[in-house]
Amino acid sequence: MVRHRGTAAALAAPTAAGALIVAGRTMAQAAPARTFHADCAASPAGATCGAPYPWASLAEAGAHAYGPGDRLLFKRGSTRTGTLAPTGGASARALLAVADYGTGPAPSRGARVDRDRVDGFQLRSPSANAGIWAFGTDATTVEHNEVSGGGNAHDGMSFDADADADADADADADADADADADGASRNTVSQHNCRHDDEGGFLLVCPYGGARTTGTVARCNASRNDGARLIQNRRGPVLGTRVSSDTLHHKERIPGYLVRDDAGSPGTTRHERAVRTNDFVSEGTGGYAFKDPASGLSSGHHLFHGIEMLRPNLGGITADPRLRDDFRLGAGLPALAAGALIENNGGRDCLANPLKPGAPTIGACAGRGVRQEGRREGRQEGRQEGRQERRRERRRERRGPGGPE
Repeated sequence: MVRHRGTAAALAAPTAAGALIVAGRTMAQAAPARTFHADCAASPAGATCGAPYPWASLAEAGAHAYGPGDRLLFKRGSTRTGTLAPTGGASARALLAVADYGTGPAPSRGARVDRDRVDGFQLRSPSANAGIWAFGTDATTVEHNEVSGGGNAHDGMSFDADADADADADADADADADADADGASRNTVSQHNCRHDDEGGFLLVCPYGGARTTGTVARCNASRNDGARLIQNRRGPVLGTRVSSDTLHHKERIPGYLVRDDAGSPGTTRHERAVRTNDFVSEGTGGYAFKDPASGLSSGHHLFHGIEMLRPNLGGITADPRLRDDFRLGAGLPALAAGALIENNGGRDCLANPLKPGAPTIGACAGRGVRQEGRREGRQEGRQEGRQERRRERRRERRGPGGPE
């Protein structure tokens, strides 16, 4: 389901490979296709979805069953907050595009991808694919999803924020987009998601075609058994990326790279990335290489456990977090309340616990640490034995020296 603020990016139906794609413009269209119009400030009388008589509400726009390659255009200058849940037969090769038309200021955009399950993608396709893919979007939020089973490392990442300046030619509604953005993904937030067992990895930030990708945020996500790499930045400007308060645990798969930066011209490429307050836990050997020729990385307040790699000092502690299957940490550990304060942290951790003021716990779960069952039972048994011994001592004292036990 996509909730829209004004106009919004296009949401494709799940592809044959199982992925979800959020796109600001069509990447492929198949004829025949139709164009529909909506103006939330128009009169509902006589609405036919054509430009002279557009639909006047999100409800009308959402009630239509769209076909492959169809376009739904919202009038510039109008704003409506609500839910748009399009249905129909869009496909990976012929997306449903949601964009804008007319003159006036470019509308605010926002899409939400939530509570979806993507299990198995990049299994047959020879092209690059991702689990959930934001392409040329503004203010997309990806949260409370589970992504797993990426079949290979040709892209193959769970979460992908992409941009392509050349894609503007595919949709006339986007021809007057902000020149500074160049059709790029802006302010994509991936939070409170669970991903596991992908050959690709965790997060890809990918500008190309002269575009910029700005304001990408990945926070409070739980990840297990990443494949080729954890964080990858492709060539082109990557501005204002923040990766914080995530927990990444590896056992069956060990990522080859912790950070892989593909800057073609390290001296001039702008890659601005802040990576802070994350748990990196390994039960294997090797991996976690660091390819980062570009400048612009700030890092600190991490937990690295079981990881031996040649890397710059990213800042953090190495204590065993006693990580549970649900990604909570053990009680009484240094990682509790040892993280860095994160501005605009989303307000909750990956288990929906509210984030309290002060230094946060390192990783995705901010609640109190959990005491291990075996240790708690051992302490209870110890206390019980102590009480019994004290009773025996008092009985001996009452009987006096030489009395029967």
